[in-house]
Amino acid sequence: MQKRNILLLGIALVLAIIIAVLVIPRLDSPKETDVKTSEETEQVADYVPPLEFSLLPEFSFSNLADQPYGSGELKNTVWLANFIFEGEDDSDYSILDGMHEMANDLQSFVTWNDISLVSLGTSEAFSSLDLSKYQEKSSTPWVFLKGTQDEIISLGNEGFKFGIKKEGTSIIHPHKIALIDRNMILRGYYDPTNPEEVKYLMEDIRYVLRKHPHKIAVPEDVINPGWLDERQADQISALKNSGVFHDFSFEDRLEESNITWRHQIVDDSGINYKACHYDHGNGVVVADVNGDNLLDIFFLTQLGSNQLWQNTGDGKFENITDLSPDLEIRDAVSVAASFADIDNDGDPDLFVTTVLEGNRLFENNGDGTFKDITAASGLGYKGHSSGTSFFDFNNDGLLDLFVSNVGIYTTGKIVDQITDHPDNPLQNGTFKFHEAFSDAFAGHIKPERTEQSILYRNEGGNRFTDVSEEMKLVDKSWTGDTSPCDLNKDGWMDLYVTNMQGDDHYYENQKGEYFTEKTKEIFPNTPWGAMGIAIFDFENDQNMDIFLTDMHSDMGNTYDLHEEKMKKTADYSEALLANSSPHFGNAFFKNSGNGTFTEISDVIGAENLWPWGLSSGDLNGDGYEDAFLASSMNYPYRYGANSLLLNEGGQKFLDSEFVVGVEPRKNKETASWWYNQDTLVTVGDSQVKREVWGALGSRSSVIFDIENDGDLDIVTSEFNNPPLVLVSNLSEQKTDLNYLKISLEGTASNKDGLGAIIKIKAGNDYFTKMYNGKSGYLSQSLYPVYFGLGDHKEVEFIEIKWPSGKTQTIRENISINSEMKIVEE
Repeated sequence: MQKRNILLLGIALVLAIIIAVLVIPRLDSPKETDVKTSEETEQVADYVPPLEFSLLPEFSFSNLADQPYGSGELKNTVWLANFIFEGEDDSDYSILDGMHEMANDLQSFVTWNDISLVSLGTSEAFSSLDLSKYQEKSSTPWVFLKGTQDEIISLGNEGFKFGIKKEGTSIIHPHKIALIDRNMILRGYYDPTNPEEVKYLMEDIRYVLRKHPHKIAVPEDVINPGWLDERQADQISALKNSGVFHDFSFEDRLEESNITWRHQIVDDSGINYKACHYDHGNGVVVADVNGDNLLDIFFLTQLGSNQLWQNTGDGKFENITDLSPDLEIRDAVSVAASFADIDNDGDPDLFVTTVLEGNRLFENNGDGTFKDITAASGLGYKGHSSGTSFFDFNNDGLLDLFVSNVGIYTTGKIVDQITDHPDNPLQNGTFKFHEAFSDAFAGHIKPERTEQSILYRNEGGNRFTDVSEEMKLVDKSWTGDTSPCDLNKDGWMDLYVTNMQGDDHYYENQKGEYFTEKTKEIFPNTPWGAMGIAIFDFENDQNMDIFLTDMHSDMGNTYDLHEEKMKKTADYSEALLANSSPHFGNAFFKNSGNGTFTEISDVIGAENLWPWGLSSGDLNGDGYEDAFLASSMNYPYRYGANSLLLNEGGQKFLDSEFVVGVEPRKNKETASWWYNQDTLVTVGDSQVKREVWGALGSRSSVIFDIENDGDLDIVTSEFNNPPLVLVSNLSEQKTDLNYLKISLEGTASNKDGLGAIIKIKAGNDYFTKMYNGKSGYLSQSLYPVYFGLGDHKEVEFIEIKWPSGKTQTIRENISINSEMKIVEE
């Protein structure tokens, strides 16, 4: 391929400067024109966009079915063209073979992929070639257009500038293919048999695909990013020498599940983008609401309706929200949810937080339908509530509640919003939300915006009392979520409160009488922008470790694709840090067993970029807890991958999302529709609103066994998109899978057994889990506790330390590869 003109070096330099900033700090709200691209750093230096050579003239020929076909049909598509003439040697076949090999590669461009292959020639030329193996077997549309020799030569010279010549009976022409964009502009020439030129061609195709007549991607390279295959190859290579079992995969079976729900955002996360707390999204929770031994899913949204989907078996679900219409909460922006049996009647009740329109408590009627009992419950607080945790802090057998309140991030103005998603008519309509401050993320340094979180005591009879002051648990941090825990093993549930803009807080329970903050004593440096939290035994030493994700530290600097696993160095001012003692990036606190913790996130590979939610579970059944990190910043930032970390024997985590099918997403999708501009553009004979597209991204997740086949699946809460329903094939791939599910029923303790410590001994190994129901960011679920047993085919005993203080040991009738219900004695 002819080297691009040296004058393009100047253009390259300008482009390099423009795209040097990969991520704009979130504390300043970016506009569409501010957002920069984020391709690999080596492409920034080397890649130069293709020139605009010439506008092709209009033309019309006949296809192989003798139907008219030409520039009119090809307009608004990206296409590759070559020329074929009769009487040639094998060169035509080599060009066609090269295009055919590229056809499969072109399918990697999944978004706005309207690529066609076009071969132009005479009837005589086509009749001398076997075209069936190209046209029929091509995965990309391939059109063969016939004209007279003079017509084809004329188009080749006047339009394509190919310099075709007649020499006697021979036709001399370059054996190249041409790239034409949607505006019928010639962008370059390439030899499909030359790997180096094909590499240039694929990058040029990626570039021109992003130039759509009525769609804008923000940033532009969120469409068909080039780094997914590289990341996948790197992870596969890294796992080759690992002993971690990874010969299984997840498949997104959203369509097969029959789930049609979709998350809907407020305009402050879309057309009127502000860096504010609305972009934290929503939780997703599960419980068996109707007692059929299948876990049902409750999805939350900002606008439209929350929905309850009943598990009907075999991985399929049915929307049953119409049986409990109050669950929709169409009059408010919902945030988080918790399933818990608040009245110990044997069925899961539901609590939902909202933004300033009152939190809601729903009682299960015993048949999987719900009624709103907020008014008499004392839980109708109106504020900026977020994640919640039910736990029994006084061990009286009734579940109490902690509600995290973020802080005042809205102005007091109510905004009307009309949603008009092209693929989501059931969620469309006119809604209201509370406008966010433009400086919402500086709210923690403005005392007047402080909003205290609330500890409620369950008084029985579905009534709750605010006892924050009485119990000396007065938390005024900007908290999004929390997790109950018993880190000192005294049988009284403590509380770890995450702070998204400052130091976290750890409150130790003083035998149900009051709480004492011991953060600085035990956790002197916590993540500055903590979001998700999971508490589990990482190395099977019977001590509970703490894994924390840190989103906001990642917004304080810029990171390219090869720095995502590095510890962050947030460039925030002293005023913004507000006298905190921050640790930037994710944190993993290893429990030494003597009351001290050591931060080892870098040592074990627990870092990633833009993490929100955190869910843990033994995804490969080897007896060690793995982790799923719901990640990505969405519009207006580049695509960020979810992280799946497989636990290598309690030594470290291995990045595995690209190995086990979590990434890339189905069809390699990385972006979707975000909103419509009011601008009208002409497409064909019609005028349509210009669409703005943004990155896909998850906010929360829940790990559970969807089909009761013995392995763990993952369901996510996406931001402004349908959920991922990631179904595992572990039970099919791992023929010697050994596991045990345990469900609890308290008698003296709360009915759910929340707060219990479960320990299993198998051979010389101990497997220990704390059951607190925290299933992901902004989420608390009720589900059986899953133990992968590795190679063990027998369990010696199961020990339960109940919240009531009782210890119960089971040694008989333990059947692995089943679910076992244990009732407190």
